Amino acid sequence: MAVEVSRLCYALEGREILTDVDLRVADGDFLAILGPNGGGKTTLLRLMLGLIRPSRGEVRLLGGPPARARGRVGYVPQSGARAHLPATVCDVVLMGLRGRIGRSERQRAEAALARVEMAGLAGRMFGSLSGGQQQRALIARALVHEPELLLLDEPTANIDPQGRFCFYEFLAKLAGSATVIVVSHDLSILGAGLTCVATVNRRLLSTRGGHLAPEMMELLFGVHGHTCPAADSMRLLAGLADLRPGAGERR
Repeated sequence: MAVEVSRLCYALEGREILTDVDLRVADGDFLAILGPNGGGKTTLLRLMLGLIRPSRGEVRLLGGPPARARGRVGYVPQSGARAHLPATVCDVVLMGLRGRIGRSERQRAEAALARVEMAGLAGRMFGSLSGGQQQRALIARALVHEPELLLLDEPTANIDPQGRFCFYEFLAKLAGSATVIVVSHDLSILGAGLTCVATVNRRLLSTRGGHLAPEMMELLFGVHGHTCPAADSMRLLAGLADLRPGAGERR
């Protein structure tokens, strides 16, 4: 099992942000954790990584505590002020390795770039890339040490709407060779071949496949009666993955 979260709770300054969260993620899964801003999804990711400690409950990554698994985990944090980073693409990818950098490490960086479909761009300046290319370079940085688990926090924040779906399909291709977990509030990811999906808004609900059950929609948006204008939109989003042939199947 790649991730095991049991009865996890986290409170900050007396306010409970996550309550009794249970989650199981199998090896090779492609999971999206969806939730509103402030719903606790980034907090959950930080708890998984061991960056903060739970108030109670347990997190296990790759069969052990998060601290023991760090060398086997890749992490792509939320986008920051990185567009004008004065470094080449290869330099950025090499930041994912420790110790002395030599020919072997540069070959590993080039292999990681090829894996994210950016072969030949190692010498480009990072700031000259598009938003989607920058995210792929950062994923290459996370992949360069060949992790078994890849965690991404809002990876499409700087990608235009037209490019987001292609980016999600790219992530689906990575799943299988590594377990991929994406935290997002972008519901368009539901059509991208997920093997499982979770919604978090203090509590967490999850299901296999790439669709949202009605109770998961209620967790995200509240209860809407049939006279509410949002009701039809919620039903459409819940069935979004079913509109694609083979949606929810493993790739």
